[in-house]
Amino acid sequence: MLKIITPKKQKLHKSTIGAFLNLLSVYQNFALSPDRRKKATFIVAEDSQHGIYGGAVLFPQRIIDRGDEFPLQAFGDVYPQFQELWSARVCFCLEVNLSSVGFRELELWKTFYEEIYEAIYAVGRSKGIKFISFGF
Repeated sequence: MLKIITPKKQKLHKSTIGAFLNLLSVYQNFALSPDRRKKATFIVAEDSQHGIYGGAVLFPQRIIDRGDEFPLQAFGDVYPQFQELWSARVCFCLEVNLSSVGFRELELWKTFYEEIYEAIYAVGRSKGIKFISFGF
């Protein structure tokens, strides 16, 4: 089940956000700055069997502040009219075993990516986002 946490609702879900950010740190060596975190929307996947097992974080990045990040530099060069680009970091943090025992996890993996895509699309549409840069 996915839970969408907007910037305004972050205070109500501090432990959920913290647990998800810990997964991103461990599995992807990714950290979100405090400024980006305040503006971020979190989509967290959680169930009773696995707890928090993945999700996505969407956050704005100013193209001007891109530094050495090549994809943002290339985007800014192609679309100079945009001052900001939204980025998404997606993480599915369960090992998927292809044996018959792991078939449930494989189905969970498939469902996760279908639902996370729909959720990211819905969040992007509600915020009027035209482009999202993805990291996995």
